[in-house]
Amino acid sequence: MSSKRASEGSADGTPAKLPKSENGDFSRSVRKKLTTTSRTGQACDRCKVRKIRCDARPGGCSPCIANNLECKTTDRITGRATSRGHTEHIEGENMALKQHINDLRQQLIESGIDPRPAPIMPMGFVGSGGQPAYAWPQQMFDLSTVLGADTHLDPSKSRVRASALPDYRNSSLGDNYLGISGANEWLSPIKGTSVALFGMELDLVDFVTNDNDEAFSPTSYENFLSIAFKSSQERPPPPSFPSYRECKALCEWYFISVNCHAPIVHKPDVLEMVDRLNSDEVYQPDISETVQLHMIIAMMLFQSSVRNSRPTQWADHYRYAASFLPDLMAKRTLPNIQAIALICLHLRNFTKPGAAWFMSTLTLNLCAEMGLHRSVSAWGKSSPEFSEHEIEMRKRVFWSVLVIHTSISNKLGRPLAMRLEDFDVEFPKALDDNTGSEASCIDEWHKCSYRVACHNFKWVLLVIQVQTSIYSVRAPPHSYELTIQKLERDLDYFLKSIPIELSGGPETAQDDRACSLYLQFGAQELNLLVHHPAVCRTQNTDVNNKNLDVCLDASAKLLHIAQSMRALRALDTTWLNATVWLSAMFVTLFAYNQRKDHITSTDLNALKDTMEQWLSIIGDIGHLMGSGNKLQNAVRHIVNASIDNIHRHLAAKTASAAVASANIAHSSP
Repeated sequence: MSSKRASEGSADGTPAKLPKSENGDFSRSVRKKLTTTSRTGQACDRCKVRKIRCDARPGGCSPCIANNLECKTTDRITGRATSRGHTEHIEGENMALKQHINDLRQQLIESGIDPRPAPIMPMGFVGSGGQPAYAWPQQMFDLSTVLGADTHLDPSKSRVRASALPDYRNSSLGDNYLGISGANEWLSPIKGTSVALFGMELDLVDFVTNDNDEAFSPTSYENFLSIAFKSSQERPPPPSFPSYRECKALCEWYFISVNCHAPIVHKPDVLEMVDRLNSDEVYQPDISETVQLHMIIAMMLFQSSVRNSRPTQWADHYRYAASFLPDLMAKRTLPNIQAIALICLHLRNFTKPGAAWFMSTLTLNLCAEMGLHRSVSAWGKSSPEFSEHEIEMRKRVFWSVLVIHTSISNKLGRPLAMRLEDFDVEFPKALDDNTGSEASCIDEWHKCSYRVACHNFKWVLLVIQVQTSIYSVRAPPHSYELTIQKLERDLDYFLKSIPIELSGGPETAQDDRACSLYLQFGAQELNLLVHHPAVCRTQNTDVNNKNLDVCLDASAKLLHIAQSMRALRALDTTWLNATVWLSAMFVTLFAYNQRKDHITSTDLNALKDTMEQWLSIIGDIGHLMGSGNKLQNAVRHIVNASIDNIHRHLAAKTASAAVASANIAHSSP
C-alpha cells in the first residue's frame, strides 16, 4: 500500500487544523435560513406548552387570537415574557416621542432659545469585536438583506402590496399609476384618474372631450412640453390684456377663489402692477411679472370657460406665459419661482395629471435649490439677509407648491420629492394683505385673505404621513393598528385646530363657507384614505369593521359636502377631487355588499336614495368636465350592478326564511 502524501502543513502527514474563518455576521445566516422555512422562529408560550402549531402574525398567533388570549413569548436569554408586537409598539412609541422632542426643540429655536444638545445615548455592552451588542432599530428594511452578495429580495415578502401594478400604458404620457394596488381584489384605492369596484374600472381620462390631438390640445402634457421646452419654436404672440376694469376684476376674483388656498403671490403687489400698467405708459413689467399676470388671467378665464360653458382666450395667455419657462429657470429669484409656481398651479386644473406632476416636482426641486425648504433661523450669518416680507413670501411659495405636489403624487402613487424629515421651514403667518380704502371696511379676520391656506399647510403634513406609511410601496415596520391610531390622533388634532370662523358653524361668514367646506373635504378625504378597505393590512375583524364604519361615515359627510359645494357653485372641476367623490361612492357600495347578510329592505332603500344623490353630483361633475351625461351613465351602470346583487341576495335570504318558517309551522302539532 502506498503511503499517504504528506500535508504541507505537517511533516508527518497529519493535516494541520486551521482556525475556522468567521465574518461575525451571524444574523445574515439566520435571516437567510428563516426565509427558506415556513416554521415560526419561536413559538409563543401557550403553543409551546400545548405543543400546537404557532404562526408569526404580528398581533398574536392564530390560536391565541381564536381564544381571545394575550400572545406572550418568553425570551430564551433574558427569561422575560413579552406580548407579541411589544417591540414594534415600543419602537413606534419611541419614534413618536423623538418627533415630539424635535417639535419642542423647534419651538425653543423659534422663541430665540438655544436648546441643550441631546445627551449621548448608551449603545449597550460592547462585544469582543468592538461593535455594540445592539443598535437602533432600522426604520424601513435591513440593508444587509438588500445589498448582500449572497442574498436576494423575496418578492412575496418585500413587495406584498406592490406586486400587481396596473398595465403600463406607453400611450398615456405621464398619467400611469405606479403605487400600491391594495390588498382587496374587489375594491381598489384611488389609482391616479381611476377607481375600481368588483372588477369594474372607471377612468376619468376616458371621458375627456376635445382631446384627440394631444400635440395641439392646450390641456395636454405634450403641448405643455412643446411650448415650454422647445427653444427652436417661435414664442406665441403676446395676447392683449383685458381692459383695466376687467383685469382688475379678474385679479380680485383670483385672490378670493384661488390665492386663498395657495397664496403664491402677494395681493398688494399684483394689484399695484395692474394699476401701473393702466396709469404708467412707460412701465414695462419684467418677465416674472408678465408671466404672473398672464397666468392669473389664464386661470380665471379657464374657470369661467368651464363653469359657464363658453369659450374664452385662456389658452393664449397660458401658452404665452409657459413659453417663458426656460427664461424663468435660468435665474433663481423669488419672483421667478412665484411665476413658475403659478404655471404649476394652473396645470393642476387639467383633466390629465402628467404635466401637473412633472411641473410640481420640478418646481419643488427649484424651491429646494433656493433653500425655501429651510428655516431662516438655520442660515449662517454670512447668508443673504431677507426682509420680513421676503421671508413670509418664501414660506408661502414653498408650502403652496408642497401642497400641489403632495396631492398629485398621493393620487398617482409616485414617490414624494420631499418628506417630513427634509424641511424645517415654519408655517407662514396670517398677515394683513388688504390695503388702501378697502382695508378700513373689512373686519379683522378678513384682513388676511389666505387664512384657509394656513390650515391647508397643516393638512398636507398628514397627507405626507399617510403617503409614507399606509400607501408606501414597502410596508413600514410598525404594526398597522398603531399606524392607524397615530394618524387618527393627528387628524383629530388637525380638526380641533380649525378656528370657529372656518368650522362651518354659525360663526362662519357666508364668504368663508366654500373655504370651510374644502377644509372639511380634506379631513374626510384623509379619513377615507386612512381607513380604506383596500389598504387594510390586518385580519382583525374588529379593526376591519371599524374601518368600514369610518368609511361609511366619511362618505356620508363627503356627500353632504358635495351638495353644499354645488349649492355655492364651488364644486372643483379637477380629476383630483372627482376621484375622491367616486371613491366615496364605491366604498359605500362595497361596505353594503360586505354586510349584505345583515341589512334589511329599509337599508337597501336608503342605499338607493344615497346613490341617486351621488349620481346627481357626478352628473354635474361630468358636465363641468365636458363629457355631458357619459360619466354619470357609466357610474350608474356600476351602481345598478352592485345594488342588483345585494337585492338578489336579500330576496334569496327572505325566501329561505319564509320556507324555514313554513316548515316549522307544518311540523308543529
